[in-house]
Amino acid sequence: MSALRHGDVTEPAPGAGEATNASTATSSTPSAPRASATPTGATTRPAAASATETGPAAVALRTGPLTTAEARTITKGCTRQFHITARSTAHERFVEVGGAFPIRLLTVVVTATDGSKWGCSAPAGELQFVDGGLLGSKTNPSRTPPRVSLGVSGGVDGKPSTPDFVDASGWAVVAPDATSVRARWSVNGRPGPWVTTATFDGYAFVIAHMEAPTIVGDVLKVEAQVLGATGKVVDRAPAVGVKVASQGGVVGLEPVP
Repeated sequence: MSALRHGDVTEPAPGAGEATNASTATSSTPSAPRASATPTGATTRPAAASATETGPAAVALRTGPLTTAEARTITKGCTRQFHITARSTAHERFVEVGGAFPIRLLTVVVTATDGSKWGCSAPAGELQFVDGGLLGSKTNPSRTPPRVSLGVSGGVDGKPSTPDFVDASGWAVVAPDATSVRARWSVNGRPGPWVTTATFDGYAFVIAHMEAPTIVGDVLKVEAQVLGATGKVVDRAPAVGVKVASQGGVVGLEPVP
């Protein structure tokens, strides 16, 4: 178990690299310390929730278009991170989550000159910390069935026995009938609220942000689902589980089945 520092990536997304059926992969690049801002013109597009799901009410991610300067900067960071040349871009959006440890991420999908597609995200103000992965290639461009995979990160700040926050984020490449993606954490089997984000340009970037309280020994699991226009689940990601553990007085997150 590695030491858990503020913003460390502790569990990469399953199947790193190019994913079958254009699923996402999360790079091992550490996330940056969290940054927050509130631009004007922001929009929120909540997703429909399934009537069969239990747990707290869903929470919609705050999302909106990037400024021209932001789009240019995140695209430049993406091409530099993955050593590609951009042919076109899509999903030039920001996503925001509030709380004691707020997050504002810039996102973009870059189509390279070789036809490959890359999903990238980075904290606003910390664009040297670009995270992302390959969404599809010239030989595997399919967007169906929709898939989403998640990577988990977390951090501690002054409370050595308790993670202050845990995040799970990932890209989805969606079919035309998919309208939103949602993710949620559960603690020891008790589910938290779904965090939803609408699709845009055939993609969706979702982040489930959970803040303390958690304690050593707690088992945390995150799941993600893709929804259609009626709110019906049309696909889902395998759950990712971690356990809050301590080794030598240092708190960390250990993968669990």
